[in-house]
Amino acid sequence: MMDPAEDMVLVVADMDRTLSREEDGFVVRDEVATALNELASRHKFAVVTGRREETAMRLAGRLRPTAWVLEDGAIVLYGDRRVVVAPADWGLRREEILAQLRSRGYRCSLGKVAIYVDGVPSDPPAGVQVVPNRGSAIVLPEGIDKGFGVRALTDVMGYRGKVVAVGDGENDLAMFEAADVKVAVANAVEELKRAADIVLSREDGEGMLELIGMLEDLPQLR
Repeated sequence: MMDPAEDMVLVVADMDRTLSREEDGFVVRDEVATALNELASRHKFAVVTGRREETAMRLAGRLRPTAWVLEDGAIVLYGDRRVVVAPADWGLRREEILAQLRSRGYRCSLGKVAIYVDGVPSDPPAGVQVVPNRGSAIVLPEGIDKGFGVRALTDVMGYRGKVVAVGDGENDLAMFEAADVKVAVANAVEELKRAADIVLSREDGEGMLELIGMLEDLPQLR
């Protein structure tokens, strides 16, 4: 068992198909939210998602995590702190990139920082990060991804303990790079399962409940 005197664990988890199911419209179910809120009272818990802030809050309205990492690492919310990461010239460049993508036939929408693309651009503009995820993509300033977002969060928190990352998709590989323990839910893509230390037997939010039940006894956290 973990010594309660040691630093609390930080669990970071994707939202769609990790905390929530597509069959539920990606709304986090009440029993999953309750378990995660209890987890956040004992350790630290952050949602790390490609979603925009307003959409994430709507889908996970009952969640009370320690922190949020939004738009695939571009925005960190922790307490009353809001960290938005983008180069000074990103606003102008983003408009140019958006026009290029639309001229190539891609349907796009915007977050505070991210460009959301219906499809994965095969010839993206230089100097950007294209993060694919199950047939769509998020375009961000170069160097920004979920791993960057998790590291930015731990810096903001001043946290130096163990990080457990849980996900399902290709964009969670970057989050794994910032974690001590890498966990894939049962419905994760094969690439993520191969990179995981633990592959859960259950899918989506049920997988998170499975992980919560075993968290205190993980040998990697001793």
